[in-house]
Amino acid sequence: MRYMASSAGSILLKAQSCSLFLGMKGCLAILTGVAVCAAATKYEAEDALLQGSAVVTSCAAASGGQQVKDLGTDGSASGSVTFMVTVATAGYYRVLVRYMSAVDRSSEIAVNGGAPAMYSFAVSGIWCYAGGVTASKTVELLLAAGTNSIKLSNPSNWAPLVDFIQVPTTPAALLTTTTTTRPQASYEAEDGSLAGAAVAVSCSTASGGQMVNGLQHGSANSLLLTVSAASSGIHYMTVHYFSKTERNLVVAVDGRARTIKMPPSGNWCFEGGVPSQYSINVKLAAGLNKIKFEALPAEKAPIIDGILLEMKNPKKGLIVGKDVSLEDASHFGEYVSWYYRYDPTEPNEMRDWAAQNNIEYVPMIGYGGMTLLNGTRCTLLARAVGPARNVCSYQDVLNTVASNDMSRVKYIFGTNEPWNPNDANITVPEGVHIWTTYTQPVAQQLGLMLLSPNVGRSTRQLDWIEKFLKLCFDTVGCDVDLIRGVMVHEYKCKESYWISNYDGNGFFFKDLGSRMGRYGGKDWASWLEAQEVWVTETNCFWETTQPHPSNVQQCKAVTNQRTSSHGIGSLQWMEKSSRINRYAWWTTVNKNPSKTQLLVDYATKELNPTGFAYMNPVSATSC
Repeated sequence: MRYMASSAGSILLKAQSCSLFLGMKGCLAILTGVAVCAAATKYEAEDALLQGSAVVTSCAAASGGQQVKDLGTDGSASGSVTFMVTVATAGYYRVLVRYMSAVDRSSEIAVNGGAPAMYSFAVSGIWCYAGGVTASKTVELLLAAGTNSIKLSNPSNWAPLVDFIQVPTTPAALLTTTTTTRPQASYEAEDGSLAGAAVAVSCSTASGGQMVNGLQHGSANSLLLTVSAASSGIHYMTVHYFSKTERNLVVAVDGRARTIKMPPSGNWCFEGGVPSQYSINVKLAAGLNKIKFEALPAEKAPIIDGILLEMKNPKKGLIVGKDVSLEDASHFGEYVSWYYRYDPTEPNEMRDWAAQNNIEYVPMIGYGGMTLLNGTRCTLLARAVGPARNVCSYQDVLNTVASNDMSRVKYIFGTNEPWNPNDANITVPEGVHIWTTYTQPVAQQLGLMLLSPNVGRSTRQLDWIEKFLKLCFDTVGCDVDLIRGVMVHEYKCKESYWISNYDGNGFFFKDLGSRMGRYGGKDWASWLEAQEVWVTETNCFWETTQPHPSNVQQCKAVTNQRTSSHGIGSLQWMEKSSRINRYAWWTTVNKNPSKTQLLVDYATKELNPTGFAYMNPVSATSC
């Protein structure tokens, strides 16, 4: 049995053939009740490029009778498998990885030589020799039109055995005018200017097969890279490096130097190690810029493989609430890549600022209604109807969202804090009604990607999202497979908290996965693994309540100045985590002087210590 969401918002039982909606492999159930099976191309691992210790092994349970083992490293050897895949259209593809592992393992996946992301692979069962079978995991990868490389490896441990990957012929989301693109450029260290003892040496796991060693004892032994920027402003630089121990690296951009503490990457190259990555903000001028890498006097710096430059930080966002002025937001124009305001439309005064800074806007279809283009208000729920507020029509909501500059709109948010009695406070059936009546059809009609209603790791939050997902799955017109990401709110800044709750095997995913089980015959574990995670509100304000942490204390918590209690802090952890796609600090400005977490002072319009820290938690010293 399935349910149908009626126009009145009630949930009605409806007899329907369940086989169309039970998440068949490679199939998409659409609203007409017809299951459309998308074509896909299979790429066998044994036919891919194998490097290092990777080797083909026989397995009767594998496709074609073979799979690839010894991927990753045990400290003495390392291996990788690289698939060359071809797609006709650029976009986000849900790539199925068929694998085998008798223990939990992880694998990095890198596309076209870009920065890799780490994915966890759950136990598939027993090994092949004992009669085991393979399992599937779906990952979402951004592919370019034409030929792409997809590389699987692990820099610090063994990865699962890989049987094959399967790439759909059509993307789950196109790269169209609704996608904000950010140019990237990579630079190999060995192509730079080397001074003194700095020298290019061979390394099989380095990009291009070489890396630069010998950065030691000050500026006489250095690496100089000349990079190009299309426009002036803040760029996001990811350094690829080797270092078995923690080392300092001095980075100077056009003569402006700062010292970065680089964490251990694992084994050295000669021990089978692979490069790690560390990202910082750098300010570049339009045209050519010189970036110099060297060690502190009497020290050795990490070995440098290369760098990747991006236009801005792709994760960092801004919350533009009712108290935020254009002057407040202008502090962050060069630092953030997206923003939202708990509303379907962006404020007129922010549009030029956002467009000039290439900042994506994320609309939200909330619970309390919206102001329409004609200036009137409407509500999404019949119980909230009043003398000056009627129920919104679908066309009104569609027109309101479509009035944004759609060249900068890619996603759409679900309801904010539906579980919270002091916020939205809506029931699960009301949430599904809003979703099926407005949010999902608007996203489909405008080609936007859906993000779930906001939740978190508390019991109340997990109860709500569990019931929402199950009711959505059981409701005709509500398609959980169209949800591309989960929104969460968390107000903790300790690195350990985020690791225990939001890494690949963290409590949030384990608990929600356990709650969903195989409800309706669906593989919810794979569904969860494929979800983006957006931290749409975070700060340190509620770590203590008597009193709340001061602005300075919160600044120190996220800038390596409270390492004994907070480690590297939440912001730097989110930057490194492959599970976190976006994050935003709550909040930018507020009239209430008791709010100690604000990025900008409401009265002076000047940055608070947390504002400086939010811009660049690696090197902020203003606390």
